[in-house]
Amino acid sequence: MYNDSPACIQRFHPDMTIRWSCRKGEYVVWIATDALLNADKPSAWDIRDFWELRDGDYLTITNRMVDLPGWFVLHPLETSGMAAKEMSKQLDDGYKPKGVIDSPNLWRVKAGDRLVWASTLTPENPIKSVLDFRSCAMVIGENPALQIFDDMMFFGTPEEQTLSQTSADLIRSGINVAIGLGVPRIYAPVWRFGT
Repeated sequence: MYNDSPACIQRFHPDMTIRWSCRKGEYVVWIATDALLNADKPSAWDIRDFWELRDGDYLTITNRMVDLPGWFVLHPLETSGMAAKEMSKQLDDGYKPKGVIDSPNLWRVKAGDRLVWASTLTPENPIKSVLDFRSCAMVIGENPALQIFDDMMFFGTPEEQTLSQTSADLIRSGINVAIGLGVPRIYAPVWRFGT
């Protein structure tokens, strides 16, 4: 059994940005539940997505407009709170929104969701972090070696069709820690940036 130390658990609050610098041999898993009444049971949680990371990959996890990458633009219908006020200013200045930007390297994580970051590189402490979201956020995966936006289509794609038993056990252990946090204390039924 892997170390599930409370030191790896972090709450992600409004007005927050975290950056994870990643390596080959690390994984990030996004889990969520829509069954709040049963969220104390593992079967109520779903894996929404999964990334196998590579050297040079990094993740920006943010709910602050100023910390979004320059190439990413929110759609006005995706905003609320302070982000909606900022978007209103941009619209007043002539911004003409296009469609919602979507790509495999973008996750729209809702309040109540959880992220697990696990590593095969540190067997003594393989669960690097478990984020418990108290606010909606963007999770953006990038790698400086991927210069073209089309290259991002492959961000996080597993190198092999099946995971090794060690990696699968590691990920399962991290998911169990995330589920073990219990029922989400804050839940967003719809994703909005700025809440």
